[in-house]
Amino acid sequence: ELVGGAEDGAVVTPLFSVDLEQLRLAFDHVDDFGWNAFGWHDGDGPFVWVEGAHLGRPLFLRVMAEDPRGEEPPTKLYVR
Repeated sequence: ELVGGAEDGAVVTPLFSVDLEQLRLAFDHVDDFGWNAFGWHDGDGPFVWVEGAHLGRPLFLRVMAEDPRGEEPPTKLYVR
């Protein structure tokens, strides 16, 4: 969420990219890995998923392409 300036209160989605091979390498082992272009029924949109183990613990990770709907922005960016 932007705070201050001409667009005060606007919620923006940050642009990012994910190196998928590096993401896989962060896991001890990977059991399942993929891209869901449509999202689940929860409406959260497209995502990459990795299921496996990280630091010896089981982990299912979703990296969503968009912010989850209905959630408050976790970060405020103060602009001039």
